[in-house]
Amino acid sequence: MLFQRVNRTDAEKVFGIYTSAAACAADQPVSLDVTTNVDGYHIISTLAANLDCVIGVADAAFTAGAVGLVQVYGYRGTSKCLITDTTYAAGVKMVPVDAKSYLAYAAAADGRDGFFAVMASLTSSSASRTASAKIFIRCL
Repeated sequence: MLFQRVNRTDAEKVFGIYTSAAACAADQPVSLDVTTNVDGYHIISTLAANLDCVIGVADAAFTAGAVGLVQVYGYRGTSKCLITDTTYAAGVKMVPVDAKSYLAYAAAADGRDGFFAVMASLTSSSASRTASAKIFIRCL
């Protein structure tokens, strides 16, 4: 794990070093691989089988077999979030979505933990799309 040094200008961030079992894009949520490489350090995109094993957001794009950083805690200025026809206030929880490379709003009744929270409101869009959003990550 890489812990950011304490300073007065940047929020705390923690990164883990993982190997990607499959290619994934920068800023997308990733999970531990619980199907092929069950060893605790291989990651894959979020799938139904591993939604509860989400570990954070890929800091940069991964190719299959590559080693890289995953942000597991702290403020992140970029992430992939689904924007819909609803405006979401800052502080709402976001969760990974089965077989998608983005986070989406989590209704209170869905029973899933909120490992991610939006730091600034997400403005509605007439057509659903993904956009970069500021989030706070709590996967550590």
